[in-house]
Order: sequence, then structure tokens, then C-alpha cells
Amino acid sequence: MVEPTKVHYAAIAVQLGVRRVLAQVASKVQLSREIVTTSIVPNMGSVPWDCRTNILDRMKVHTLERTQIVRRPLAETFKFFSDPANLKRLTPDYLNFKFLEPPPAELQVGSTIDYQIRLYGLPVHWRTRIEFVEAPYKFVDIQEKGPYALWRHRHTFRDASHGRTEMKDYVEYALPLWPVGEVAYYLFVARALAQIFDYRETELAAIIAAESRSAATA
Repeated sequence: MVEPTKVHYAAIAVQLGVRRVLAQVASKVQLSREIVTTSIVPNMGSVPWDCRTNILDRMKVHTLERTQIVRRPLAETFKFFSDPANLKRLTPDYLNFKFLEPPPAELQVGSTIDYQIRLYGLPVHWRTRIEFVEAPYKFVDIQEKGPYALWRHRHTFRDASHGRTEMKDYVEYALPLWPVGEVAYYLFVARALAQIFDYRETELAAIIAAESRSAATA
């Protein structure tokens, strides 16, 4: 098995935008100045699989859970969230979301979605792969390429009666460069993720309200 190098760890951290954290704690984790300031920015997709397994063994897996009542029927809600085109509508503008390839019209197991966002000023290529689909109740996506060592997002939907749907998100994720990644988690990553999901909830409510007004005046 190939042992992951410090360059792998540092470069992945740079992609996350934690260079400033690395500079602060470099002496504690014995990273050289050259590693901290490296301009090489690969992603987990470029790390050998045996190295990636070793890296994940050293990561702490965090979870994020959200529940939201959507004022739309089950089938309609599932269709909205399983349409990749709506990703951009539900992503904050400051992330500069853009598709790198036309997204699939319909999610199926094995479908991939390639897009780019900007994290702390750095462009990040994110590739999502659909791992599981059970319409209209559930789908699971995983990060195949991107800033996290691990990202698995389970979306579940349940009829909440009266034309409403209960939607739950359960995200398992891990940051690279343990233990430096944990410093980044407590400094800004956890807060930034919460803000993104807060934005999604608010924006979804606004989209539904606008559609309701449009339907009422039609």
C-alpha cells in the first residue's frame, strides 16, 4: 500500500480553502513551508485509491441533518429536488455555481453531475454521482470528485398530508488533512454548511410562494 504523502494532504487542504489555517498550525503538524505554500491543487479523484482509503481511516466523519416541510405534494417535491437544473436555483450566489457539463434530464443510479463552485476564492470542480434512487421517496448522492474526503447526502421524502411533503437531509462528510481539517471544521466549515442549507430552505420557500402567486393570478 502506498503511504499518502504530506503533499497529498496539503494540496487537498488548499482546495478546501484552508491555506490560512495551515499557515497557523504548520509548526504543530510539522509541515514544511514549501508544502504549505504549494500551488498544486489536486482533488481526491487524483489520489490513488489505496492512499484514499488510508486518508479516510484518519478522518472524523461529521453529520448534518435537516428537516423541512415543503408545501407541495410528494411527487412534485421529489421531482423538483431530483432535477439537477434546480441545484443552481438553491445555491447561494457567492458560490458562483456553474455546470461544467449539461446535467442529466433525469436522475438514475450512476448519473453524474459536473459543476464548479468557488470556495474561499478558489474554483473547485465537484462531481456528484447518484448512488441510489427510489422515486418518489429517496435518493442518495455522493461526491466523486471535490473538496471533501467524504460526502454522502441522503434525501428522503414523506407525504405529510394536505398537499405537503416532509423532506429530510442526512449528510455524512469528512474533511481532509486530519487533524488540520478538524481545525477548519470548527473555524468555518460547519458554519458555512449551515448557512448554505439555511439559504436553500429560505430560497425554496420563496420559489414556492412566487409560484403560488403566479398560479393565483393566472
